[in-house]
Amino acid sequence: MGDIKQNFKIQPFTAIMYKNPKIYKITLDKFVSKFGEPLGIGKEYDFSSFTNYYEKEFGTELKKRMLVFDQPQSLQDFHKTKIWSNHLETEISEHRDSRDVNIDPGYLGLSKLVLFSTKNYSHRIYINDGIFAEVTLIYEYSEFKTQSWTYPDYADQKNIAFLSNMRQNIKRKAREKGYMLDLI
Repeated sequence: MGDIKQNFKIQPFTAIMYKNPKIYKITLDKFVSKFGEPLGIGKEYDFSSFTNYYEKEFGTELKKRMLVFDQPQSLQDFHKTKIWSNHLETEISEHRDSRDVNIDPGYLGLSKLVLFSTKNYSHRIYINDGIFAEVTLIYEYSEFKTQSWTYPDYADQKNIAFLSNMRQNIKRKAREKGYMLDLI
């Protein structure tokens, strides 16, 4: 029988998809207000080059950025970040019938990148409050590995390199400050 461990710490993660840089800035400011300063911000990339899934709602030439926040958070009830981000998408959109931003919240731990979703699917586990979680990337044998369901932009080597760099920073910080992560 394993010991039940409490209060794991994780680093908040989000990916923000947008067309208008002003909307990105507003979204970033809201995340900074909630989670503090980013530990790292990935380079802006052309999301439309990966998929046309959102074109009907958002149009073309979509951009996206990945962010990891500096202040570790308790994993307890962290899934509620998805509820908050859904409200945020509606709040900052300029149009009532569509969104101007799509937010993928989750967390980056030493062993994985987890994303939260309101949509159920075979690889997603129900957490609570209508929110599901999926392990999007697994850290194994010194690298992040994709899954069959990993979105193409999360599988891109530039984004994996960013996440790997963030993972190393998280590991260093946890050792320095003495808090327990999802995997030691």
